[in-house]
Amino acid sequence: MGVSVEFSGPSLGESDVTRDGVYRMESIPKGPTELFATVDYQDDQHRMVSRPIEITDGQVITVDFDIAESTGSVEGLVLPDAGDTGVMVVYAVIETLYGTDRVGILVNEDGAFKVDHVAAGEGELEAMVVLRSGQMIQGTVPITVTDGESLQVDLNLRW
Repeated sequence: MGVSVEFSGPSLGESDVTRDGVYRMESIPKGPTELFATVDYQDDQHRMVSRPIEITDGQVITVDFDIAESTGSVEGLVLPDAGDTGVMVVYAVIETLYGTDRVGILVNEDGAFKVDHVAAGEGELEAMVVLRSGQMIQGTVPITVTDGESLQVDLNLRW
């Protein structure tokens, strides 16, 4: 498992995280931006926790990330309305006290998916299908994830 922290904005920056969970970033442009802590799991799933911040000239701030240990999983089917599907992706998005917790995975060719490492709480399951024609179809459904449990959700996408 690897962890990194990066920020968004006019220029991107990134920092590795030590075994103790410490990171340091310098030269972040002033103004609003968002910090992202990304956890790469061995099962090819990635979990991203984001925190909005605002930087002023010469300011030093401390931003801690709480990567929730209380997690569950969401599994099911993305049911597209036509056979023209190309790439299908699902994300489980949970708003926590510390920011937005997002985990995503590619959907297999049969439309089946299982997203692990989802923070316990209320949020949405987002599905995105890119058709071979290049058209993108999206859909969401509300979810409530319980620690240690697996939630079954099917999404019917129409276009």
